[in-house]
Amino acid sequence: MKYSHLLAACAAVLVACPAQAATLISAAVFGSTNNTIWATANAPGTTSGNYTLFLQNPGLGNFLNRNDEAISYAAHAGDNYAFLAGDGFFPGSTLNSDPLYRLELTFDNGAVLTGSYIPGSTNMFVGGNAVTIGNTTLSLTEFSFTRSLADTVGPYHAIPQTGDSNDYAGNFSFTQTIDPGVGAGLVPEPESWALMVGGLALVGYGLRRRRSRVAVTYA
Repeated sequence: MKYSHLLAACAAVLVACPAQAATLISAAVFGSTNNTIWATANAPGTTSGNYTLFLQNPGLGNFLNRNDEAISYAAHAGDNYAFLAGDGFFPGSTLNSDPLYRLELTFDNGAVLTGSYIPGSTNMFVGGNAVTIGNTTLSLTEFSFTRSLADTVGPYHAIPQTGDSNDYAGNFSFTQTIDPGVGAGLVPEPESWALMVGGLALVGYGLRRRRSRVAVTYA
């Protein structure tokens, strides 16, 4: 009887556990008029003309993709943010390449967040969206991207003085909200899987011991 209770407990854990936090897998900034693109998933030579978009979290200089590697950032409940850096374009200029920049964030749960920023005197974030998948809602709350008078990164590596001396800088932030009352799309945490597997193993072991204790008699 105690084994059936253990099975019920394992099932309850799987039902009650929340979804895992969404993971940011790529980010890109698109210029509105000159086909300028900075992208995190952009190794040298893979996409002609694109520069790398470097993400920094939790602070300046703490790059998530210093050498153009894939982004791995597990979002947490509440506010999430990152600083941005990209090599200067047009080369040799201090002006913004485009009158508007659009950010695109892609997550492993299928969500895509977008928003735009108007640099210069307007200095305005516009059009941030929100996406709900299962019990998780992701919302873009801030984005900026503009030409700065500093050399912080190169075209494909986060090293100063390997590209233009007037690079781009900015930031973005988004919120992640998990509704525990929504059951759709729940994904067990690894600890929950371990508990369930361990419980089933104990049940099997107990049943095996019970069978081994059955006495066999002959008439």
